[in-house]
Amino acid sequence: MNKTRPTSPATTEELDQRTLLLIRRVLCTHSPPTTPLEELLPALTSSAEVDVQLYAFIAIIARDFILSWYGEISNDHAFLDEVIALIAHCTRSLQERLREVDLEVLLLDEVPAILDAHVRGILKPVSKVLVVFDGELTCVLSRLPQSCCSAQHSSCAAPHPSGDLSELPASSRVDESYRKRTAVYETCL
Repeated sequence: MNKTRPTSPATTEELDQRTLLLIRRVLCTHSPPTTPLEELLPALTSSAEVDVQLYAFIAIIARDFILSWYGEISNDHAFLDEVIALIAHCTRSLQERLREVDLEVLLLDEVPAILDAHVRGILKPVSKVLVVFDGELTCVLSRLPQSCCSAQHSSCAAPHPSGDLSELPASSRVDESYRKRTAVYETCL
């Protein structure tokens, strides 16, 4: 019989201890275990609690993606120390820049305008679709009125430069069905 012992939920203190052990085991292997982490690692932000969580995340990334290959090359900890110093510099710089941002203007004015332009940019190219139906090329409009497909309203949407078929040579080798399909395609653009 396989006996499993009941697991009790870990307390916050136990989780914090495990987090600190992970950080010390991965990022501070070269230092004595009695040295406080604040002396070994540079501050990432102005909050010590946030720093511990960020360093836990960095320790996992370093363990899985840096030390997995760098540990086979060298036992030197200077490379990992430089990576940590670079991350610390970037996070402090980002925190300083975020303090200067007017969040109200950003969230209520700029982000909605950017999202609106993004959605409009996505919907415009997919608004007209060319479909082959019964061997004929036809124009299907998914979000534009039907009048945009006619020849007199062909300028209702800006055509993509790569869709310009007017530069094709009009040779006698091109059959009539190809010319009809080309005309429908140009009309849709």
